[in-house]
Formats: sequence, structure tokens, C-alpha cells
Amino acid sequence: MSQHEEEYKPKKLGKIILLAAIVITALFFISQIIFLLISGFSSNKDEVAFFAGNHYSIIRKDDTYRLYDKKTKNVILDNVNGYYSNNAVYSYIKNEEEYVVINEQEEEYIIREIDPSNSQEKELFEKFTPLSK
Repeated sequence: MSQHEEEYKPKKLGKIILLAAIVITALFFISQIIFLLISGFSSNKDEVAFFAGNHYSIIRKDDTYRLYDKKTKNVILDNVNGYYSNNAVYSYIKNEEEYVVINEQEEEYIIREIDPSNSQEKELFEKFTPLSK
């Protein structure tokens, strides 16, 4: 081997390492920019709880909780302040005036008025997980 070939190999290896470092750095910064763009344009929705096989969910948006039907994309109950689920048959979600009873197997719901004199409702509401703002 000539002296010229021995000098050429280390220079070529150095250029390859430098190019690889530049590519890796560029990919890192591009991924960070994409992450920032995605997080910046995403809505302020947080899903708090799921019911009936993810058919319904409580969503927190702008410090307000709502019961949401994910299939029809409709709000079922606004200003939700608590929920209870035994994950077997029924789940209950309430606000100040009404509560929703979700049949977990049938994926159906009923909206009912809260009756302050009903002792069974009072006992049920004591089991609820409160949602705070």
C-alpha cells in the first residue's frame, strides 16, 4: 500500500462520521419541530373516564367536564361533577341537576333528574368520584 492510500482512509472515515452526526442531529431537530407543531395544534381535550367499551367518555375541555358520545360525537351531559362505575352493569355520571345511567352491556343511557329527597340517590352519589376544576 502506498502512503497516499493510508492517508485517504482516515479522511474518508472522518467525513462519513461527520455526515452521520449531521444527519442524526437534523433528524432529531425535525422530530422536535413536528412534536411542537402537533402539540400546539391539538385541542385541550383530556379524556378522564371511559364507559360502555369506550362508547362514552368524560372529556375535560377548558376546565369543564362533559359526558360525550364518541360514536355520534354529541355531548350528553354538560358540567359533569362526578361519576361512579362498577364496570359490570351500570355507570352513573352526574352534574348539579341531572344524572345519566349508562347500561354498560347494551351501550345505552338514560338521563334522569336529581331528586333531593330520594335516599337511594343520595347513597349512590356518596360513592361517586368527584371531578374538580
